[in-house]
Formats: sequence, C-alpha cells, structure tokens
Amino acid sequence: MTTTFNIYEEKVVNFPAIYQNQQVYISFVKVHNQQVAGVNGAGDRWLIDNVRVVQQCLDPTALTANGITQTSANLSWGNPSGATSWEIEVIPAAGTPSGTGIVYNGTLPYTATTTSTGTLFTPSTGYKYYVRALCSSGANSLWIGPFPFSTTSPGFSCSAPIV
Repeated sequence: MTTTFNIYEEKVVNFPAIYQNQQVYISFVKVHNQQVAGVNGAGDRWLIDNVRVVQQCLDPTALTANGITQTSANLSWGNPSGATSWEIEVIPAAGTPSGTGIVYNGTLPYTATTTSTGTLFTPSTGYKYYVRALCSSGANSLWIGPFPFSTTSPGFSCSAPIV
C-alpha cells in the first residue's frame, strides 16, 4: 500500500456515481497471509490516520495562456469544481514540477509575472504551468498540465507599431 514502509501516503478512493444519495458503509480490513513459517511478526502493523469522506474536487480543464507580454501572461482554465482557490506552479519550460505552487484566491485569469519560486519572467523565454483546484471541502484536485507558453520578444510585439 505504500512506496516506503515507514512513510504515510495519501490514498484517494473515488466512489462510482451509482452510490450517489445512497447510504454507504466504509470499513478498513487488513488481511495478512503468512508467507514464511515462523515469522509471526511480519505484517502485523497497519496505520490509518486522518480519514475523510468529502465530495470530489474536479480537475481544472482547458488550460490557456493569453495576453502574453515580455514579462507576463494571463493564465486561465475551466473550473468544473466551482473552486474559488487554486494552486498554480509556473516553471521554466525545461523545469521539473515540484508539486508546490502559489495559492491564488482571485478571479480568472491569473496574471503571472514570476515563476513559483519568485523569479521574474524574462522576454523570449519558454515557461509552463500546472494548476490544481483547492475545493472548500478540503479536498484538492489532481495537478493538471503542463501548459507551455513563451513570453514575447522585444521588437516583435508592439501594440501600435510605427509604419
């Protein structure tokens, strides 16, 4: 059940829609099959902590990046969960996500000007972002992404060029 024997891991179990509006009983059953004779203590420990039954927090959809300038981008996504808070991780195009981002509680779009570590955007640079919904039930959606975008280059993005 765990990748590392002595480290707690979050486990999420989604119930099929057929159980909606039904009374459901949940139990935790540990079964240990003795594999080796004489090893009575093996497999005698199972720890469960912080069990919650909450409504599923749906994943954001249709990630976009618009209104891109040399130092900013308007990031947006579909919100099927109805969340009012999200965690956004913006990283360089070649970067690896850490699973930790900036919590945003505003309206969409989110105007990004830095990576999640606080590094200012620079012109002509590739970035990507991931987002997850933070639902009021206390549950979070999965991380969705990456969505790649690049800041514009000087001289190629004039809004009112002189002819």
